[in-house]
Amino acid sequence: MAFNIMANRVVLLTGGTGLIGNEIANVLARNGFTVNILTRSPQKSETENIFFYHWDVKQQTIDEACFKDVNFAIHLAGASIAKRWTESYKKTIIDSRIKTAEFLLQKMKEHKVKLDCYVGASASGYYVPNTGDTLFETSTSGYGFLAEVCEQWEAAHQQFSQVAKRVVIHRIGFVLAKQGGALAKMLPPFAVNLAPYFGDGEQFYPCIHLSDVANQFVFSLVKDNVKGVYNASNEIVSQKTLNNTIADVLGKNVMQFGIPNFILKLAFGKMRYLLTDSFKMSGAKVNKEGFNAQFPTVKEALQDLLVEPKPEE
Repeated sequence: MAFNIMANRVVLLTGGTGLIGNEIANVLARNGFTVNILTRSPQKSETENIFFYHWDVKQQTIDEACFKDVNFAIHLAGASIAKRWTESYKKTIIDSRIKTAEFLLQKMKEHKVKLDCYVGASASGYYVPNTGDTLFETSTSGYGFLAEVCEQWEAAHQQFSQVAKRVVIHRIGFVLAKQGGALAKMLPPFAVNLAPYFGDGEQFYPCIHLSDVANQFVFSLVKDNVKGVYNASNEIVSQKTLNNTIADVLGKNVMQFGIPNFILKLAFGKMRYLLTDSFKMSGAKVNKEGFNAQFPTVKEALQDLLVEPKPEE
């Protein structure tokens, strides 16, 4: 997807070395943005207009050069939630989101940074799970740890209205990507014609291609009328349907089987809710703003990710 932008657009990006952040950085760079990535381990960039700057929130340090000419900011930094939720790690999950946001805002104020737009990440876990209802941006917030994380995260994002003309938050669904994330972990059993599902397999996943997530974030930067909260979700499918679609795209005849909840509880503890909770999260709102997904269906997304292109004759 190509975006029309004005010259000298500079984006400050946290979490830019992660799965989604790396994709966003590449989309920005291809569209002529300069991207300043904050990381604890700066590296030499292989892309002309991507630069790395050091920050360490625990040490309260940041390379102040990262703020030069910045017009936009995207804040994605946060520890992975796909790890067993011990009490200490739950604190890490929250602190890695909230304290980084607070530190970034503090430094922006000190350097008198003024943003055209600030964009933050959230997740489908914001909502009440397993209701069977379609979830829109105005739907009720949920309960439990995932909802707590999302509510605090979004509250931290909203504070950037002090330095930004617009604040946009994207609640991200089930991201389809071959090089990482949940799909990459689901694929190995398909090689031996097996397709396990979690619990009863009827839970709904709001699926979206990695490229469409990145494009949605960049879309919100360049569209002046976009502000507030948007879901990042294309097609909503059950896990069983997702398994069947993967098998179809791969040309596999698979045997589906369920992994009982008691085994999931033993293996993952409360983190199992990432696998078993159902969120019928609609992405209609951002589409009404003019965003067009490149891969609107799960099948189209999986064909792009899993099918090797035929060599040109």
